[in-house]
Amino acid sequence: MFETDYKSACDAVKAPEKTREKILNLSRKKPSPFPIGKVLFVASLISILAVSVSATEFFQSWLRQYILQGSEIPLRQNEVQYLDAYEQVINQSQTQDGYTVTLESAVTDGFLAYVSVLVTAPEGTDFTHLDQPTFTARLSPQDASYTCISDSYQNNGGFSCPPDKDGNSRTFHWVLEMEAVDNKGDSLFLTGTQWNVHFENLVLTYLEASAENQYGEFIQETVAEGEWDFTFALDKCDLRSMELIQGTPVPVQYESGLGLPSTESPALEENSILSCTLRAYSAVLTMQKDPSDFPACTVVMKDGSRIELLSHTKFYKQLRFKTDRPILLDDVDYVLVGEDTTLYAQEISQG
Repeated sequence: MFETDYKSACDAVKAPEKTREKILNLSRKKPSPFPIGKVLFVASLISILAVSVSATEFFQSWLRQYILQGSEIPLRQNEVQYLDAYEQVINQSQTQDGYTVTLESAVTDGFLAYVSVLVTAPEGTDFTHLDQPTFTARLSPQDASYTCISDSYQNNGGFSCPPDKDGNSRTFHWVLEMEAVDNKGDSLFLTGTQWNVHFENLVLTYLEASAENQYGEFIQETVAEGEWDFTFALDKCDLRSMELIQGTPVPVQYESGLGLPSTESPALEENSILSCTLRAYSAVLTMQKDPSDFPACTVVMKDGSRIELLSHTKFYKQLRFKTDRPILLDDVDYVLVGEDTTLYAQEISQG
């Protein structure tokens, strides 16, 4: 279930038999100097932390970086306050084969949930010596899953193991990005809902230079065997939503990305939006017919600031989006679809 941007490369490589002893031997080498860029980053981070040092500290660190990846706009003060109010601390740890996995914290809007996971290797382990200029060593579960205890469900989501650059040579951060609905299509991330999260075996992937391959060879080896199981209940869920279409479908026209006769004469696709629902971290658009392509969608706030809706998943006529920051529903003015279709904010549902 988990996805990484290096999975395809790793699958194409038949990993040789390695052992953790190789990593521990590497750990005995003198570590690289701490880069100046990281010093400046940490200094900036400390100054930001002064805004709020309680629950918000979590968002100032890994999960906040994950949500904001690719965004050049820092969180605004009211967005930080929102995260502070709705972050749920889990703080559950288990150790198997010397490796400690910790479920740190979670946020959810009832439809999409993010869970931050910290993995700590045994004392003395130093993974940074395996880093290359184009690829940093990464740790990931060999098998991972999540299950809703109280209901049947359909799910779409996975584990992300992005490059870890926190300066700690023996830790890795994962993000569990969960999306689940029950058989009626209703979201399951409700207050009191219990979830099981399961990890099995830990696999290290890194790039190793070789005489035969100047670009290096992807090596994948198991560094820890065992099962890490967690159960937690969601208790801080912002279940509010906003529907931006009341009854009458809204026609929309946009350039299709399929079947173009040429780049100079793009084909136009006509469709209608049946519903548009906004939540704190996600949005769902239901179309009258299955779109071959779809234009950019942007949430415009009352102060003029904008939040881009990032394409997440597509299920036939339903388009699902996520965001790089929380959407404060009270401050939404409208959603811009393409260049000309405007969907104005309606009444907020309390869930």
